[in-house]
Amino acid sequence: MEPFIKDISVKDKRQNVLLRSQKLATAIYLVSNFLSDHDPLKWRLRDRAVSLMSQSSRLAYETATLEIDQIVSLIDVGLASQLVSEMNFSILKNEYLNLRKLLVDLLTHQVGELDQDLLVRLPPTPTSPSPRLATGEK
Repeated sequence: MEPFIKDISVKDKRQNVLLRSQKLATAIYLVSNFLSDHDPLKWRLRDRAVSLMSQSSRLAYETATLEIDQIVSLIDVGLASQLVSEMNFSILKNEYLNLRKLLVDLLTHQVGELDQDLLVRLPPTPTSPSPRLATGEK
C-alpha cells in the first residue's frame, strides 16, 4: 500500500480509506488463517476488520479510528503471545496506523468544514448595544 499522502483531494482520501480498509481486511483474513479456529483472536480480528470496512463505507471515521485502535490492540496481543508471524503482524499494524492517520486527517477536514458551515449560519455579532438596552427600556 502506498504511504500516507497529504496532498490529495478529500474525495480521493475517502476512496483511499475504503480501499485500504478492504485490502487490510483481506490481509487480516489471510494472516489469521494460520491461527487455530478455536482461538478467539482469529475471530475478533476478523470481526473488527469487517466492522472497519463498514464504518469506512459509511464515512463514520470517528468510529473507524476506534475500530483501528481495537485491531492494533489485538495485533499486539498476537505479537506478544508469539502465535503469529512477527513480520506479517508488524506490517499489518503499521498499515492500520497509517490508515488511522488518514482518518484523523479526514476528521480534521470535516471539523473544519463544520466550523465554516456554522460561521455562515450564525447571525452577525452586534457591534453596539441594542437601543432598548442602552436606555434601560424593557
